[in-house]
Amino acid sequence: MGDNPFDLSRRTPAVTFKKYDEQKVATAPQVTSKLEGYYEVPRSSWMDLPEGTHIRYVKVTGELRTGGFIKSKDIVANTITLETDKVNRSAANYKSFNVKLNDVAKVYSKTPSAPRRQPQQQPQPQYQPRTSYYLPPQTQSYQEDDSSKITIAAFQSMFQTELSRINSRMSELEKKVENIIEIMRLKRTTN
Repeated sequence: MGDNPFDLSRRTPAVTFKKYDEQKVATAPQVTSKLEGYYEVPRSSWMDLPEGTHIRYVKVTGELRTGGFIKSKDIVANTITLETDKVNRSAANYKSFNVKLNDVAKVYSKTPSAPRRQPQQQPQPQYQPRTSYYLPPQTQSYQEDDSSKITIAAFQSMFQTELSRINSRMSELEKKVENIIEIMRLKRTTN
């Protein structure tokens, strides 16, 4: 009678259900492997992430969530709606859920940097080439011993030489910038 599956008198092992709060906490190597290929997004750019971007996030409690694809964003409610599959919404394991950004400590994105909001069209300032650069003051007299005078004089001459090299390089760069601006003007007028 021990093999009868309908025998209610036999003992059955106790069934235990895992509570939601008792989920397995990921170890450091697991976290790094799950975040491989993801880049941290600064908090100021969370709402700038484009729809369809896959994100993972860490809750304020320190729990890593695998996240999903951004479906929509609600700036007023400060939430992002994520979905598990952006291609096949009729899949059996498809889920769409909201994430309150107040409960999130960090967001990681597949893209290297969050795109910035496009600034409103503003008139571009005209380029003004610099006419003068910083020139060091002339050699000053020091009230120190002779060895320090030589060292200071040598330093000043090296500094002036380096500064003149930087000034000449800056003028070369200004010419290149002027050429680029002229090319951009010509392209703009031809279009």
